[in-house]
This record gives sequence, C-alpha cells and structure tokens, in this order.
Amino acid sequence: DLQYVSEAVYINDSPGKGRGLFVRRPVPRGELLMVCAAFAAAPLSRIVSDASMKLRNRSFCSAREQCQFFALDDGVVKHGLCDVDISLFLPPQAEDQDVMSSDRIDFDERLVKRIIARNCQAVDTMLATMAIGASPSKFCQTKHEGPVDAEDEMVAIWLLPSLLNHSCVPSVQWGVLDAHPKYTLAFYAAYDLPSGAELTDSYINLFQPAKARANELQTQKSFVCHCKRCELEALALRPDASERICARFEQVEAKYTQARDAELWARESLGIVRAAAALAEKGLSCLPAD
Repeated sequence: DLQYVSEAVYINDSPGKGRGLFVRRPVPRGELLMVCAAFAAAPLSRIVSDASMKLRNRSFCSAREQCQFFALDDGVVKHGLCDVDISLFLPPQAEDQDVMSSDRIDFDERLVKRIIARNCQAVDTMLATMAIGASPSKFCQTKHEGPVDAEDEMVAIWLLPSLLNHSCVPSVQWGVLDAHPKYTLAFYAAYDLPSGAELTDSYINLFQPAKARANELQTQKSFVCHCKRCELEALALRPDASERICARFEQVEAKYTQARDAELWARESLGIVRAAAALAEKGLSCLPAD
C-alpha cells in the first residue's frame, strides 16, 4: 500500500520515543516524502476483524505487508533501534515480489487489536482538520470520546506513516489523493528540514493551550510532550494568555468553516501568530539570564 517513499527517508531511534522517521539529507519545504494508501479502513466496529481477514488472505496481503504491519508498535513489545530497516517498507520491485513469501506470521486477533488501537486514525477527524491545514489526529480506540457513535466511526491505519512521532510543531503535512476506498495520502515537508531531522506529525488538536494539549496527550497516549513549542510556551506565555490565543484561533476557524475563505484564514491567523510571538518575546525578555 506504499506507492512512493523518498530516498531521503530512513528509520532510526528517536530518544525517549522509540522508532521514528528521519531524513538523511536536507529537504526543502514542500518536497514529497511518501505516498501511502491505507492498509485497512472500516467502521470502528469492524476494523480489527477486517484487518485480521486481510492479514490472513494471501490474495489481499503479501508477506511483505504482513511483516510491515507486525513491525508496528503494539504497546507491549519494546522494539530495538535496528530491528526494522526502511527497505522493509519500500515498494517491492518486480524481481522481489515473492520475497518473504515463506515467512508469514502466525498471530491472534489480540495482537492485531493492540496494533490497531495504537496506530489507527479517525478518518472523519482527519478530513475535517485537513481543511485548516492540521495534521491527522491519532486516537486510542479504547479511550475514544465524543458524540459520534464510536462503533460507526470510520477509521483507518497506514503502515509506514504510523512510525511518525508527535510534535506540537509537526515537520510533515499531508494531503488526500484518493479519499475512498483507499484513502491515499501524500506526505510532504512542512518547512525546510536539515539533514538528520525527524519527521513528525501531530496526534492532537494543536489549537489548544499547552496545558490542554498535555492533558489530551496524557489521556490518549500516556506521554508528555517536550517539543520546543511546549517548552517555550511554558517559559514565555502565562496560561491565561495562551488560552486567549487559542480561543481567538477557534473564532477564526469558525469563520473559515462558514465562509471557506482561505485568504481570510491566512490573514487573520498570521495576525494571531504575530501577536503570540510578541507576547512570547516579551515573556522571554523578562527571564533571568543564564
């Protein structure tokens, strides 16, 4: 289900996070990094059974894809630094279509359920947030919340993109190439990346103050984010200022949703960002020198 991956992308250890995706050379903003179709997509009530059925069916799932799926984090097995190479996820060439054909893995549905719970994403949430340029929001099925009937919510899992770790300033953006049934996504650099930079997306709604983001990450993924944005906000912005900024973003988002005016979104968002930067600069200037 991986149609393309740049030669710049590789898998490496991300300190404190496990495995992650990185670039081996400088990558300019907007460069295409990978194109990937969903391995499985179904209502939440069926996603585990559908994925299990595909994994067992040689006609729909190659041994290579099966190995890719079971290389993903299940929340139990601690993966080592060099246990998976990017070559496993590269699109197979004609001469190696049958590679690993005898290495199929026996499994039970509990393992599939754990991997799905750790790595699947809510499709409707993704498509809605994409309208304002946000990264897809991962969620843990066992802790799903919201007014939508969880059993009917459409979810999907992408294999190599599941190795993207979280940042509140994600280095990757994405776009939909095929919304149904494959849910094919294109991932590209959100800004200029130096050699060795990690590719990250966001697991949560970024238009929240630091405390709200931290609570959501703790609830969904049981970890604390230490990205530069979180650290700077803690140093430079008082909680009430951060909350006001996010409230203003929500107002602009509501306007954009009604008017679908991209120019309005860009103009007003830029104004908020500049105001936030001025507040942060003022806050940092008051900190004692090292």
